[in-house]
Amino acid sequence: IELELREMVKIQRENLDNEDQRKSDTIHRNRMLWLLVHIGCGKKFAPYTEDKNGIILSLMEGADRSFREWIEEDIGSISCSRIFQMAPFLRHSVADVIFFQAWLTKFSAGTQDSLSLVQSLRDRIKVDKPDRFDELTLTKSFLVESLDKICLDLVWFDSLFNVVEKQKLRNFYHYCIKAHSCSNYFQKKLVMVQESTSIVSPIWQEILSSIQNKEKTNLALIEEACEISVTKFLSVLDSENPQEITAIGYGFLYKLSNLLERCVTKPFLKHSPLIWRLLMWCTSIECLRKDSKVGCENIKVMLYRAVQDVPWCKALYLDAALHLSRIQELTRTKKMIVNSSDEEEGNEEPRTEYIPGTLDHINELMVEKDIRIRLPLQELEVLLEPL
Repeated sequence: IELELREMVKIQRENLDNEDQRKSDTIHRNRMLWLLVHIGCGKKFAPYTEDKNGIILSLMEGADRSFREWIEEDIGSISCSRIFQMAPFLRHSVADVIFFQAWLTKFSAGTQDSLSLVQSLRDRIKVDKPDRFDELTLTKSFLVESLDKICLDLVWFDSLFNVVEKQKLRNFYHYCIKAHSCSNYFQKKLVMVQESTSIVSPIWQEILSSIQNKEKTNLALIEEACEISVTKFLSVLDSENPQEITAIGYGFLYKLSNLLERCVTKPFLKHSPLIWRLLMWCTSIECLRKDSKVGCENIKVMLYRAVQDVPWCKALYLDAALHLSRIQELTRTKKMIVNSSDEEEGNEEPRTEYIPGTLDHINELMVEKDIRIRLPLQELEVLLEPL
């Protein structure tokens, strides 16, 4: 059934990209309904053919009644079974039956009836405060989350065919990330649901509020929000001249920088290497339109800030070196001879001065923080000397 749904989604996306050559997904809808009515009625399976469309209609009522009876038997006495041994590869049997019932209702009576059915069953499951040692409570909590996943998929499927449903999708997703803030499934769906980084969006406001509240902090959700901003920024770049950044591009970049700056001010977020690496990347992009000397100082300042909170992250030092090399400021320590005049004796004596290099400085920081260095710079110089 999921494979047929994926084919329908694939066809709809192709139709949106190519309006002139629209394809029909009727065959996949009928195949899915054929499978659902056979599961519900318990009849011996036979492959679907076009002449069986009338049989689907005659079996639909019986399948719906069978699913409802099946659910009523299990919803009152939920068992743990082997769910904790097999999850997430094995869903709870009640969730599977409700999945069948929901999609059968969606294609026979409409999405609203399907959502009302699933939500009414979800509300019947009484979930107390989860206890890590209470398997029954955890099973019920897992089942409630599974039913919300079904609802989200139903609304998202509708939004592909009707843009008006997008707002309903955002509203329900907002409920999901508040009710299941630790769910990796809902966190990964942020990019699919929310394409905008507008401050008036309730989803974006929920992300910002989670930064301010330690109990609501959701680092995975913040990472997904950062991905949206980075994707938006990259989408407005000119592929032929990526160094030229438009005002819209800088707008997305500043919004991402502000989000990250909020994060690093919080004790429970500032020790994330990803946040600091993204912040340094934003700084390096901003330096492209500044003088190289100013950009070099800005990148070094950001490195010093990051090292205070994540000194163990080797990637930060390598990122700094990479960003400095792009603005031609990754240098080695140089020795210069300066002529100094002695006014009393009237002679000039050569004086040696050393100009510190940024690469040597980063290397010293890594040694100071006990970061493993594969090859010291001094040994590299020896290896590069001609024989």
